[in-house]
Amino acid sequence: MGPTLNTLHGEEHRRRRRALQPALSRARVGACRETLARRAHEAAERWPAGERVRLRDVIDPLSVTVAGDVLLSTDLAARAGALARDLETIMTSLPRLLPPLPGTKPARALARVDETIARLVEQRRRSGAKRRDLLDALLHAGVPEATVRGELIAFLLAALAMTSLIRDRRIRAD
Repeated sequence: MGPTLNTLHGEEHRRRRRALQPALSRARVGACRETLARRAHEAAERWPAGERVRLRDVIDPLSVTVAGDVLLSTDLAARAGALARDLETIMTSLPRLLPPLPGTKPARALARVDETIARLVEQRRRSGAKRRDLLDALLHAGVPEATVRGELIAFLLAALAMTSLIRDRRIRAD
């Protein structure tokens, strides 16, 4: 994914962090509170009443959807399940900081995620919309297109990783 915030050090890390910080501010994320609550409610509404639910099946797509709302100002709900599965494949199958071997399941998953992100970046560039989100911050950070996509993938992976402690549990949907 190239030089992303989580792999940079020193002055370059500080410069990138400062460029991205406004998009991740407490106020910016707080402004998404109602959207996040609505997303959680919608996810819970889809749970079959009285049946056991595997949290990974609902939390992973929800995490990707919420990350789309907060980081990209984009509704990823329709493709969140597939994106979550691909991100999980990437996260669990790759050695740290090394690209996947061509033709492998992780390489195909990374290619699908990268293609989705590339489309979102292109749509934003074409629309000229200013959303003051992570995508805008990256587009104005003076980094190459591949770095923009790499950072966005890294943030989506981080969003999915944050739920790893609870997502294998099963709960009763009441």
